[in-house]
Amino acid sequence: KICMECRASYDISAEERARLADYPVLKQTFEQAKEMQGETARLYRGKGCAVCGDSGYRSRIGIFEVMEINDAIQKLILGRAPHSEILKAARDQGMHTLLENGVKKVLGGITTLEELFRVVTE
Repeated sequence: KICMECRASYDISAEERARLADYPVLKQTFEQAKEMQGETARLYRGKGCAVCGDSGYRSRIGIFEVMEINDAIQKLILGRAPHSEILKAARDQGMHTLLENGVKKVLGGITTLEELFRVVTE
């Protein structure tokens, strides 16, 4: 989590936008945020202070991907359906991926885009 004592907002950089291009889900979510927030999506990071030991981070928070196994999903699994078909059915029922859950936390100022990339994509 970003240290709330030294948290500051900034405009998304060209480099960060370029990285987003590799992840269509992230890019789409940020584009939606841009529409809601105006011209640019505002992001946050910690500047570093005595409270966080100059790291910009303090404490942790989880990101989650939960797929509820209902009758329809169970039938697909037991029928050995392709992963893409199971994922589509789960997403149709409201499942969010790790990346999507992480993006919500980035846009909410809870964590950084850099940390999301570090944890989810590497």
